[in-house]
Amino acid sequence: MRRSKPMEALMRSMISAGPSVKRPPHMALDDLLDGAPAATVRRSRLAFTFLFPIMTSWAGDRRIVVMAQLASHFSFLVRTLGALAIAAGTALPVAAKDAKPPLAGDMTKLELQVERTAAPALAFKDKADANASLDAFKGKVVLVNFWATWCIPCVKEMPSLDRLAAKIGSEKFVVVALSLDGPSRPKVEPFIRSRKLDNLQVFFDTQKKSYGALRIAVLPTSVLFDAQGREVGRLQGDADWDTPEAEALVRHVIGEGS
Repeated sequence: MRRSKPMEALMRSMISAGPSVKRPPHMALDDLLDGAPAATVRRSRLAFTFLFPIMTSWAGDRRIVVMAQLASHFSFLVRTLGALAIAAGTALPVAAKDAKPPLAGDMTKLELQVERTAAPALAFKDKADANASLDAFKGKVVLVNFWATWCIPCVKEMPSLDRLAAKIGSEKFVVVALSLDGPSRPKVEPFIRSRKLDNLQVFFDTQKKSYGALRIAVLPTSVLFDAQGREVGRLQGDADWDTPEAEALVRHVIGEGS
C-alpha cells in the first residue's frame, strides 16, 4: 500500500530518536515507564499504538502533518505530568504524620492514648544515685520500661528491648530501663553486664515515684513517649520488641517529628 508523503513523514518521526525535547510522545512514554513492571509497559504501549492512529485517521493529510509537528510538544507534556505525579507522591509522607502509629504482632497490646498529653515530672536515680529525669533525653523518642530482676517476664523481654535499641540507634531513640529493685538493687548491674545489655539506659525508681506518677499497675510495663515528651501509649506485660512490628511502631513515632 502506497502511503502519502505526509504519512511517511509522520512514521519517520514516530520511530526517530534524538534530543529529548524533539522526541515523539511514545518515546517519552517509554522513559516515564522505565523500571515499571513489564505488564504495565506492554499495556501502555498497546494503548498508545491503538489510540494515536484512531485520533488521527479521521484527519486529512494536512492535519497529520500538524500532528507530527506537535509530537515533540506532547512529549514535553507527558514528562511534565509525570513530574507532577512524582511530586504528589513525595507529599504523601507529610499526610502520614497525622496517621495513627501502626500496631501489629505483639504491638497490638499497646494501648494508644486518645489524646497525647505531656508526661508528668518523672524523678529517678542513676547508677551513682544522683537525681535524673527524662529531661536528659529531650527531643528523642523514649521507651520507658518498668522492670525488676525478680520479675520473670521482665527478665525475659529485656534482651529484645536491647536489640530494638541497637537496631534504631541512639540518635533519636532511647530505651530507659527503670528498675524497681529495692533490696535486690545490687543485682542489677551484674545482671546487665552478664547479658550484655549495653544499649539500655539503666536507672532506678527504688522509691516508686515515677511508678506512681504514671500509675503503673503491673510489671513489666513499657510507656512510649514521643519527641515532645507526650505519652503515645503503654504496653502492660512482656512483649517481643525485637520484631519488624515494634521497629515500625518506633520509627513511625520518630518520623512524626521530622
